[in-house]
Amino acid sequence: MLVRQDRPESLALLNKPQLFLDGLSMLAFMKMHGIPMYYGWGVVEARGDGELQSVTVAPYSRTWVPDLSRAEQVAAQTLAVGYGFIPRTQLSQQMGLNHGFSDDGYLRANANIWQQSNEPHVHLAGDMGGIRGGEAAMLAGRIAALSMLLQRDVLDTELALVRRDRFLSKLKAIVRFRAAVDRYTGRGAGQTALPAADTVICRCEHATRADIDRALEQGVQDMASLKMRTRVSMGDCQGRMCVGYCSDRLREATGRQDVGWLRPRFPIDPIPFSAFHNAATEAASHE
Repeated sequence: MLVRQDRPESLALLNKPQLFLDGLSMLAFMKMHGIPMYYGWGVVEARGDGELQSVTVAPYSRTWVPDLSRAEQVAAQTLAVGYGFIPRTQLSQQMGLNHGFSDDGYLRANANIWQQSNEPHVHLAGDMGGIRGGEAAMLAGRIAALSMLLQRDVLDTELALVRRDRFLSKLKAIVRFRAAVDRYTGRGAGQTALPAADTVICRCEHATRADIDRALEQGVQDMASLKMRTRVSMGDCQGRMCVGYCSDRLREATGRQDVGWLRPRFPIDPIPFSAFHNAATEAASHE
């Protein structure tokens, strides 16, 4: 992971000092137990025969160009790869609510200061409005609850405003903290060029980077067309593993910020038949 050392980002982290200290304590724990940290380094290659055996790491520039002259090989059995957190907007999309794009390019549902969507009776809380964490989700939920009570004439307007502003003040501190984290871990301009041609981008449909390259060369310019041409996102996860990389590649290829998004379909999460069997068994035992 490329870690930037910019002072404004470091100061912004002080908006949530306890979380900041928690992060430092985790780093101290890893250092105490001899777990190495490679700041500004990233994985160049993963090798193994049937299973992972080693990874090659090297320092990266700010534009994600690796310095292969300093590459090191590390024995490994597990490799975790992250490409950002994606808001879960499947339900809000299916409800036909208004959406926009976050700075990281991911789709998010729009909400006003009362957590109302473009449909005033539909309120939003949680990650569908952007990834901000559990505490922010609870604060947004409390603001939404105040709005609902106002709509039902259960709560006095002045009291609701006082409580909302108190929750908003806490929420804004979390948003500033989260923005600093996002700037630290932002995807670099050259990051999409890192996977080799045979790297699997969509694990559900086994679509590789070469498949995506070929589709772009053929003139594909939006997510819907890329999906039809390569079958990315057509598996059980509905693109949650590959949509970030694919949308980044499309934005680079087209020069447009809005390259469309994947339409969700039911079931939003796959449910095994065994779950229905257990439910039937439990219902019978209650009878």
